[in-house]
Amino acid sequence: MGRCEVFIISIDDIIVTRIIFDRFSKEFRNNIDVDVAIAGAGPAGLTAAKYLAAAGKKTIVFERKLSDGGGMWGGGMTFPVIVIQQGSQYILDDVGVRITNEGKGYYSADSIEVTTKLCSAAIDAGARIFNAISVEDVLLHKNKVNGLIGALSRLLGYMSIRCRFVPSIALMQPVMPLRSVRLYDGRSAR
Repeated sequence: MGRCEVFIISIDDIIVTRIIFDRFSKEFRNNIDVDVAIAGAGPAGLTAAKYLAAAGKKTIVFERKLSDGGGMWGGGMTFPVIVIQQGSQYILDDVGVRITNEGKGYYSADSIEVTTKLCSAAIDAGARIFNAISVEDVLLHKNKVNGLIGALSRLLGYMSIRCRFVPSIALMQPVMPLRSVRLYDGRSAR
């Protein structure tokens, strides 16, 4: 057998913490005044982020969980397969997902491939995704939503994000209807 050499490199935890915090702070600071802020990095949020960023809008997405993709990771019935209807397959084609025509207007795809490619497509288009940040409230100016209040953690408290547009992305329970902008969170109101 050959000889194996082991090298032990000491890592300074304080340096690592500073690098992480400094980079996050810089990136976050560069994204507190944006064109579009999206709450939720599920399939609807990621798709909206991809197309809006590709159209030249400075776009950020806040996901309260550590992982993006919403419930798509689990696919259908916890099998890694999703089914979409005809008319939506162009979105998956656009991000390079392999889809199978199942007939009668139904298509199937690997849920893990869909999730990772939607996330990559949004980032590649220029959207910035911040995970572990929940949207807690909105900022109003003259009866118009012009920003969000996000909670990074109980330790660091709340921060304000100014945006020029908050899209309606998931068609479920409304949080706050306005004349020109409606906010949805994709789930029942909390």
